Amino acid sequence: MTQAIQALPWMTDINQQVAVLWAQQKMPHAICLHGQPGLGQRHQLAYMTSMLFCENKSDPAKPCGECRQCILFNNKEHPDMLILAPGDKSTSIGIDQIRQLTDFVMGTAYFAPMRIVIVDPLEAMTVAASNALLKMLEEPPPNVYFLVSTTKLSQLMPTIRSRLQFFSVLPPEFGAFCLWVQAVLESLEEPKCDHEVLYNAFLLAQKGPFLALEYILAHTKSQHETTELLFSFKRDPKQADLVSEYLRFQEVIKGPPAAATMHLGVLIKTVGVQIAFLFFDLWLEDALASLKEQPDAAAQHTRIEVLWQAYSRIQQMREDLVRSPQLNKVYLERELLDIWVATAT
Repeated sequence: MTQAIQALPWMTDINQQVAVLWAQQKMPHAICLHGQPGLGQRHQLAYMTSMLFCENKSDPAKPCGECRQCILFNNKEHPDMLILAPGDKSTSIGIDQIRQLTDFVMGTAYFAPMRIVIVDPLEAMTVAASNALLKMLEEPPPNVYFLVSTTKLSQLMPTIRSRLQFFSVLPPEFGAFCLWVQAVLESLEEPKCDHEVLYNAFLLAQKGPFLALEYILAHTKSQHETTELLFSFKRDPKQADLVSEYLRFQEVIKGPPAAATMHLGVLIKTVGVQIAFLFFDLWLEDALASLKEQPDAAAQHTRIEVLWQAYSRIQQMREDLVRSPQLNKVYLERELLDIWVATAT
């Protein structure tokens, strides 16, 4: 029997709010989840869809998993749901998919009292697709609901933003993440991870549980690519073991500058410039926090100032990379080396 879709613990408040809106017949025609990558937005959109489809409303925020609607959904056979997402070989949602959407929303529901469209991520839509979607949002077809997500709110057309009701997705606390990810690993018959691996994966994923899970599976050399517990979760089998690389980085950076300099070139080739900047970012943040907690923090003022300047420089460089991903690699490597030399002296 196909397993029912599982709730994400850090989405509980959103589930309850959506359930109340539906029960009070105040459900907006378009809901948008926004937050950083790796929080499980597509899974959450699917979970909310299952909530709304479920015929058993004893707990409106939890699908029963047993009614006809839930069985169809869990078997990925529900005809009243449409998912728009970039294909395996594409990074965008194009006009052809919008034509598919037009046919879908103009039809009638087969089993459910509504039809639901999932769009993830919304910023992947081309301009033509966005304009076509806008027309639907301006005059929504009856009994059709759009559940969408974005990690880049600023990239959405203002006219589309004005038609959406937003819910902010916040990352879980580390303790909640540990409980969740250990349960997922158990379902995959993977060994439990120790605290250090969990903590570093959580840091590297910037508290994004789904991204952290991918890093953990890469670290344990898992052969699993998907899990029924998580909707549309598919890990990259070529994902580098960032947890081991970060642990190695932490050891090397404590040693002689010459060894660290040599390792820096290898690190960039292995994980890429952006991840290398993230490593420095996390290390500097931790070093600053440790110094400020020491009893003689006042005496460490000069060292704290040096690290703070390096941290600020790293932040600026990461922002520059976001704006201009094609920045010269040699220039970036030199910047990282200069930052390391400055913090080592």
